[in-house]
Amino acid sequence: MSRRLTRSYRSEEEGVDMTPMLDIVFILLIFFIVTAVFLDERGLDFTQANGEVPPGPTTPVISIVVDAEDVVSVEGRVVPVAFVEAEVQRHLVNRPGAAN
Repeated sequence: MSRRLTRSYRSEEEGVDMTPMLDIVFILLIFFIVTAVFLDERGLDFTQANGEVPPGPTTPVISIVVDAEDVVSVEGRVVPVAFVEAEVQRHLVNRPGAAN
């Protein structure tokens, strides 16, 4: 009978105590949450309080479009990526004060 008690006692002692590991995990979790850099994402609100889309801009704009195939067009004209800035500058000469 003492042999049976010894086996059950040993089986309880063979398990690994996970409490210290859980403590370390929670401390690391708190550390990474506190030290994380939160991005300040800014966006444009295109809706008004009543849900209507506001009218277009009052200043002239220069349209720059990049499609799904990474083809860039400035004001409807396909332009290589290296020449986008030059093309925008060319349009700015014709329309000073334009937004892009």
